[in-house]
Amino acid sequence: MVHPQNFSASLHCPNERACPGGNITQTGFEGMCEVGYEGPGCVSCVSTTHGRESGDPFTCAKCATSTLGKSFEWCAYLLQHSIVFAVSASGVIASTDQSYKSTIHSNQLMAYVMVALPVLNQVSNSQSFKVLAYFGQEVIEALKIPVDVANGAGGDGLSSQCLLDYIGISKTLYGGDILFLILALSLMLLLSLLVDVWSAVVVACNCYLPRLCFAFGRHLVCYRLSTEDRGGQLFCGFEEDVSMPVPLTIVLLIIVCVAGPSSWLWLIRHEQITSPGAVYLTGPYKKDHKFWEVTVLLRKVLLALVSSVWPSSLDAVMQLEFIGLILLISLVVTLHNRPYLAQEHNRTEEHLLELGMLMVLATFCFHANENSWTRMEGTQRMFLIFIVLLATGPSLVMTIRVIRALIDEMRDMCGSSAPDEPVAPDELDEAEEVKETERGEVEDVKS
Repeated sequence: MVHPQNFSASLHCPNERACPGGNITQTGFEGMCEVGYEGPGCVSCVSTTHGRESGDPFTCAKCATSTLGKSFEWCAYLLQHSIVFAVSASGVIASTDQSYKSTIHSNQLMAYVMVALPVLNQVSNSQSFKVLAYFGQEVIEALKIPVDVANGAGGDGLSSQCLLDYIGISKTLYGGDILFLILALSLMLLLSLLVDVWSAVVVACNCYLPRLCFAFGRHLVCYRLSTEDRGGQLFCGFEEDVSMPVPLTIVLLIIVCVAGPSSWLWLIRHEQITSPGAVYLTGPYKKDHKFWEVTVLLRKVLLALVSSVWPSSLDAVMQLEFIGLILLISLVVTLHNRPYLAQEHNRTEEHLLELGMLMVLATFCFHANENSWTRMEGTQRMFLIFIVLLATGPSLVMTIRVIRALIDEMRDMCGSSAPDEPVAPDELDEAEEVKETERGEVEDVKS
């Protein structure tokens, strides 16, 4: 965009979709920013009608105006943060010495969507997506919904700032983070009452620690509205938030990211603790790899940090490079160790990591063709369809597997808890006679 008071001073927009360009009039430029965006570089959201999306601070979402719309957004927010927690909590409540498939599949699903969701956001921010037919855009946005729900962190297409505005609280990123913490702590308290505190800590870290690290990482996002050689100032954070020093943010981020895995390590090492949460962590894995779930948590935390520090709307290529590196290391280590007791789960984990790597490579090709002067629209559409299928297909398959496993486990629990059929008195007498005969035969053999 250009500055309204100085037409020769051009500004770079961190989010290209927010800057469609404007029309020259006698009084200046009109429509320089997309609807809902304002300010230099179209970085800010129109405070009266829009709020920052929870998944990307450079993207603005329109706030609802009707009571029905506001209620729907509140319900969607609560469901997005509660469904995956409920599935994980059910695995803890029902955990025994055997590994439940629903627990393993849900963990694998959450790890996969941590890669799929940033990739879907990247293709949604591309020029090829903008020129796609309206029906095609709606289909892709609809396919992102189950992926976003499985992520358990909420965000895409939904603004927690708008939710705060509905109840009369000012729109800030910190306010949205506090709202998330209240919901997470409430669910933790409920699970601690139903099971125990350790189980609540385990499930909350599994579902919400990546989202909490993502929240801290957003305040480390830095951007320029003009290049460094032209004296462009480096902006960090966002103007509607209270300024937090970068060193303090980094310290708090390290404490949060280390505290979660450390609590898991402490629980696993102290084998005398008989919490179901410990079984939840170690049950699916071989004895030599009982700490493996900690490495999976670290992978999800690192993916969340990459997605927050380099949002797809700001620096998609840098985000892809780090995601690909994390996936490559995870794939090599998984192939070397094969940590699960069941080979089926080892194969599933390997296939998901391989599909994630393929998705990242396809997205690199998509960006290369997008920025090439020999760009072909047909090729872009083929890449777009392929990437969307890679992101949503495995996610939907794993979701179905989780649901089927939950149904089977509930049937098994109901079957095992069914009362025994009454036995007739005659049958009891016959059984006692058989037992007495067997005892007599054993005594004869001994003598």
